[in-house]
Amino acid sequence: MPAAKSAPAPAAFSGFPSGAVQFFRDVTKHNTKEWYDEHADDYKRDVIGPAQSFVTEIGPQLKKLSGGVSYDLDANGKGSIKKIQTDRRFNPDREPYKTYMELLFWEGPLKVKKENSGFYFRFDPQGVVFSAGLKYFDKPVQAGYRAAVLDPARGAALDKVLKTAQKAGYNVGGGGAFKQLPRGTDPDYKYAPYLLHEGLYAWQRVPLFPELHSAKLLDIALGHYKALAPVHKWCVELLEGL
Repeated sequence: MPAAKSAPAPAAFSGFPSGAVQFFRDVTKHNTKEWYDEHADDYKRDVIGPAQSFVTEIGPQLKKLSGGVSYDLDANGKGSIKKIQTDRRFNPDREPYKTYMELLFWEGPLKVKKENSGFYFRFDPQGVVFSAGLKYFDKPVQAGYRAAVLDPARGAALDKVLKTAQKAGYNVGGGGAFKQLPRGTDPDYKYAPYLLHEGLYAWQRVPLFPELHSAKLLDIALGHYKALAPVHKWCVELLEGL
């Protein structure tokens, strides 16, 4: 019996074509299953193909930044390429397709990949986002995070990496921030404001730029991820210490 054929390796990354941006412009205007079914081949050619090439080439570079980084070429929800279909189970009025492409390179001990820390890449018709960290905390992570912030040494380390990221031009996010400090917290504690976070990540959004359509995007993205790596590593250490 002949051996099963393996999937062909992705082509060398040469950028996302202009058709990828146009595809999401069109999805924004025609967000229906009928339209998507007619243009699924455009999506596979202009978005998925280049995305798989991008993941293949930058993934090993990210592992050099942080050894436990994982990545996968699957584009149906199990890998690095977020699937284009939205989750409508709890909101049937939600539009059926995302109007952006997002990639995730994750690291951490949690079973659900998106609950770990990660490096993210995203683009839509208006711009590009580079980010890293934890988008949200579940209850065990929230408790561990607060304990870390309340530890003077770990709180100081967090403060340092976040302020360094901000000086480099990145925004610091924390999901939907709590409005009140946890009960019993000293409001004068130096790092008390960090206790209001429901997530922890740093990000920068920039307008669309010509290099999105060339192999130079790899170097640009890697430069962002090197700057964001300390935030990511702090988050990974938090998860590993739970």
